[in-house]
Amino acid sequence: MDAFKDGARSRAELYVSLAGKKTEFLGYHDTQSESSIVALIGEAGPVEEIEAGQPIEVLLDRTPFYGESGGQIGDKGTIRTETGLINIDDTFKPTPDLFVHRGVVAEGFVRVGEQAHAVIDAARRQAIRRNHTATHLLHRALRMVLGEETHQAGSLVAPERLRFDFTSMESMTPAQVRRISEIVNIEIARNTPVVTDIKPYAEAVEGGAMALFGEKYGAEVRVVNIAGYSTELCGGTHVERTGDIGPFLVVSEGSVAAGVRRIEALTGEAAIERMLAQQKIVDDLAREFRITWSETPAQIVQLQERNRQSEREIEKLQSRLAGAQAGNLLDQAVEVNGVRVLAVRVDADTKDALRQLGDRLRDQLQSGVVVLGSIFNDAPSIIAMVTSDIVLRGVKAGDIVREASAAIDGRGGGRPELAEAGGKNAAGLPQALSAVPGIVERATS
Repeated sequence: MDAFKDGARSRAELYVSLAGKKTEFLGYHDTQSESSIVALIGEAGPVEEIEAGQPIEVLLDRTPFYGESGGQIGDKGTIRTETGLINIDDTFKPTPDLFVHRGVVAEGFVRVGEQAHAVIDAARRQAIRRNHTATHLLHRALRMVLGEETHQAGSLVAPERLRFDFTSMESMTPAQVRRISEIVNIEIARNTPVVTDIKPYAEAVEGGAMALFGEKYGAEVRVVNIAGYSTELCGGTHVERTGDIGPFLVVSEGSVAAGVRRIEALTGEAAIERMLAQQKIVDDLAREFRITWSETPAQIVQLQERNRQSEREIEKLQSRLAGAQAGNLLDQAVEVNGVRVLAVRVDADTKDALRQLGDRLRDQLQSGVVVLGSIFNDAPSIIAMVTSDIVLRGVKAGDIVREASAAIDGRGGGRPELAEAGGKNAAGLPQALSAVPGIVERATS
C-alpha cells in the first residue's frame, strides 16, 4: 500500500501511542473470528469512519490474522461489518502485542466500534504453515550434515516458497544438498506430530529448545517440538503433522554474504508442480533421444563432446579458409610512398574472425598496412593493422580508423599497431576503405 509510505516516522509514533491497545491473536487454531474494530487509521491518521475506495489500517480487539514476524509474512483476507467490506492485503506488528491489518475498503463504509467478521485466506495460510515447519526441518538437517555450529541467519516464509539463511564458511557440495533433502523428506514421510507449548523461557532452553541468536524473547515462549527431531522457540504458525508439508524440494543454494549462505526451497503444491515440470523435461529429452530417462545425462555428455569436436573441426576449416582467402586478398595490395597498403571489404562471421584474418594478412605482408571492413547485423566495422616499421614512419592504426570511420557515421581508436571502429552507415563502407591509401600517403609524405 504505497499510500502509507509517506510519513513513516509519524506513523511509527502513532503505533507507539496505540501500544496500549493489545490484539488477542487467535490464528494458531482459528482462521476466522468475531471481533470489534478498535481503531481505524487512514492516510492522514486516525479516523472514525472510512468509505469505499480508501486505503485503511484496521486494529481489532482479536484477530486470526498473523502479523509479519520471525520471517513469516503477514496474512491476507477480509474484514466484513454490517456496513462494509475491507480487503486485507497485509498484516504486521509494529509492537509485540499490536496487530495492524492494512487494506482497502472494497464496499460500503466501516466505523470504529463496529462488530466485524475477520477471515483469513485459509489456503494461503496453510501453504505458509507448510513452509514454516519445513524451515525447522531444514535447520535441523543442516546442523546434522554441516555440523552443530551451523545456525539460522535469517528466513522468509511465504506461501509460494521458503528462504533460509544459515552460517557456513564453505559452499555446500551437491551431495550435501541431496543429503539434506533426503533427511527432510524422510522426516516428512514419518508424519511426526508437531506439538506446541507455552513455557517459561529458562525452562524451555534448559529443556533443549533452540533459541535463535538476535531474537528477543519474553518471559514466556512458544516451543515448537517435532518429537525426536527438533525443538525450537518460535511464534509462527505450523502444520499439525510433518506429513502435511508434502514434498520438499531445494531449488537453489548459494552465498549471500561472508560466512552466510542461502537455501531456497518449495513444499506442497509448488514442489509438486516443479517436480512434474522437471519430469516432463527429462521424459521429452528421453523420447527425443529414444533412450530411457536414466540414460539422459550420459547422452547429454556425449552430445556436448561431439559439439566440442565439431567446433574444433570448424575452427580448423575456418583457419584453412582464412589462409586461402588471405593469399587471394594480398594480390589487391597497392604501394603508397613505398608502403604496401591493403584496404578491402571481406565477409566474416564474427569480429573475432575478422581480427584473425587481419593477423594472417599482416603476417604475410610482413611490412605494410592492412585495413579490413565487414558488416555485422547491418552495422559496418573496420579494423586496421600497421606493422611496427611502418609505425616508425608516422602511420598509426588509430589515426586511420578515426579518419576513415567518418564515412560510416562511426568512431573508433586504438593503439598505433591495432585499432578498430564501428559505425551506423553500412553504405559508406566502400568510401571508408577507399580513403585509406590517401591517409597513408599524407602520413608518409
